[in-house]
Amino acid sequence: MKLPDEIEKLKEKVEAILDPISSAIDKGTKADKNFLFSAVRTDAGRSLPPYYLVYFLFVDFLGYKNLGQFEKVSWSVPIDYNGTAYLLEHRKLGMGLFAGDKQSRESECQEIVKKISKAVKVAQPYFEWIANEAAKHADLNVLNHSLRLHERYLFLTNKYQEKIEEAKSRKDEIIRTEYSSNSWGIEMPYYRLKNEAEWLAISAIDAFYSFTEHVFIHAAILKGLLVTGEDVANLADKDWGSKFKSCLDVTDIDQRH
Repeated sequence: MKLPDEIEKLKEKVEAILDPISSAIDKGTKADKNFLFSAVRTDAGRSLPPYYLVYFLFVDFLGYKNLGQFEKVSWSVPIDYNGTAYLLEHRKLGMGLFAGDKQSRESECQEIVKKISKAVKVAQPYFEWIANEAAKHADLNVLNHSLRLHERYLFLTNKYQEKIEEAKSRKDEIIRTEYSSNSWGIEMPYYRLKNEAEWLAISAIDAFYSFTEHVFIHAAILKGLLVTGEDVANLADKDWGSKFKSCLDVTDIDQRH
């Protein structure tokens, strides 16, 4: 894929930030023959950016060699820093920076992580560009959160029902509080509880439309009506729920529930 001119210029900037980090394979960096299996996770590596950003930065953007998958390792990128080999790997326990000698290399690892973190921030326009390019095609995963969204809707409707029933049961209740011999306060819990019920009702309506929109989008994908990421994004931006919520008067929703 040919990169736009501005992305090519960004690549040079990112490489300058990472310097002296380079590809250990391209540079021919020497390491122990068992290095790939004996390298240990460094403490500094726990502060690396998310694994997918590190992967896109080094493999997709800069063209570093990925050694591929093997047991408990999703991907492995050997890097060189001042003549010493390190590994950027996404393992079962997460993203990490691995060194042959953790104790003596920890300070260098901290420098590496700082450079990578800065490079990831500067490379943000590239990440946005590849996301936009990917959205034009159909090879995307769409996560299904329907169950969680439905559970949220049920939770809010149940809370609303509890609150409105409590309000009704205390409709005639009056609480008098004596502040002093000449000062009294009066509270009618019904009005506070009714307000809280209305707030829950509004949240339940929002949750309902979040759930149904999510389901409809998945249904449209399964029926072949939405094909690309752009199709999904454009439909999601239409905010279907706003067309319906205005039709409801939540001030008397308890009378229609």
